[in-house]
Amino acid sequence: MCGRSSTVCRRGWSTIPICSNDHAPPHAHVKGEGKEVRIDQNGKPPAGDGKRSRLQKAVVDGNLRTIRENIRVARERFKADGGC
Repeated sequence: MCGRSSTVCRRGWSTIPICSNDHAPPHAHVKGEGKEVRIDQNGKPPAGDGKRSRLQKAVVDGNLRTIRENIRVARERFKADGGC
């Protein structure tokens, strides 16, 4: 789970918090359907992580602009706090 987070969207069963200080780089977690998947600013899971479900993909695709903007802000905050 995230150290510092803010939820950027909530759609029924699913939430997408942006995580900026649990580990680098800032990313989001897509929660829902009993599982949690990390995603990057493009909505894709990192290599080696599990795949998103069809419904998780729909939530991400419908909120991609918001996710990108929030991860950009989190990345700037992370750098200002001494991150890489």
